[in-house]
Amino acid sequence: MHSSVVGWAIAPEERDSKYRLSVYYSKPQDSGVFTCSTPRGITNSISVKVVAVHCEPLDVSENNSGSTSAPPGAARVPSIARIEGHRLGQTAHFHCPLGYAIDGPVNLTCRASGRWSGRPPTCVAIRCPELMSEDAHLTIVEQNITYGGRAVFRCSWGYQLTGPPGLECEGTGQWSGEAPSCKRECLMSNSLTET
Repeated sequence: MHSSVVGWAIAPEERDSKYRLSVYYSKPQDSGVFTCSTPRGITNSISVKVVAVHCEPLDVSENNSGSTSAPPGAARVPSIARIEGHRLGQTAHFHCPLGYAIDGPVNLTCRASGRWSGRPPTCVAIRCPELMSEDAHLTIVEQNITYGGRAVFRCSWGYQLTGPPGLECEGTGQWSGEAPSCKRECLMSNSLTET
């Protein structure tokens, strides 16, 4: 073996029954049977088979199925991956471009089975819920429900807008505030009364 840590257990009450063998760097030729014997003569053997484990290279460019948590028909793009490698224990980290949310696991790990811990995620376009006006005098002039999009409001003649004239679709998939409402304007008469 290239590197290993061996020794009796650190806790005094375990020194007669527990032994530690830690293998850090090994090659297939390091496979074999290892036997430990306690000071009392108790022995235990373990068979170790060292094999190289590699996972298939991840291809995120063609993966557009991802998880099923996104709404049907949602716009998808491949995730962006930083892959440490394809050997046992190595990981792949994923993120999405601005305006998209990750749909699936953020990290994958190459497992002893030679398979990744899951499927690569995809990125789903962030969308805000569609706004509906419940105020008969409020009109939604413009509405873009994708990330960074705006909703612009206007009131009927004789009514004044109370609240913001526009909202923005944020990265959380929520609008930047509550929709405004329309309040009747006080109209002053220009006629003078003669006495």
